Amino acid sequence: MTAHVAEYFNGEYSVDTHKNKNEKPSLNRLPLYDKVRYNHYACKFLDEFVSRMNLGRVTSPGKLSIEDFYKRDRNEEKNDVIMDKYIQKIKDNLKLRFCGDI
Repeated sequence: MTAHVAEYFNGEYSVDTHKNKNEKPSLNRLPLYDKVRYNHYACKFLDEFVSRMNLGRVTSPGKLSIEDFYKRDRNEEKNDVIMDKYIQKIKDNLKLRFCGDI
């Protein structure tokens, strides 16, 4: 198993968002995110990345470098309508938590 590909045993298998059995490995099919989506990111902020550089890589030997941050710092903007419905709820929750204007 790697970070992106799981191996299933005992006849188990993954399904798509419509509960159809996935016939192809995950890297060979288009992702579906019409019902659920999991976002994960290689890095967040430079200061956090620097504090974790000496921990090394998860899947291979060796330390991370500052160049690794800049290769992974891919925050291109895009219209993400799937998440739009959560914006007001997030703002409301932040106001409750921090008692201020957002």
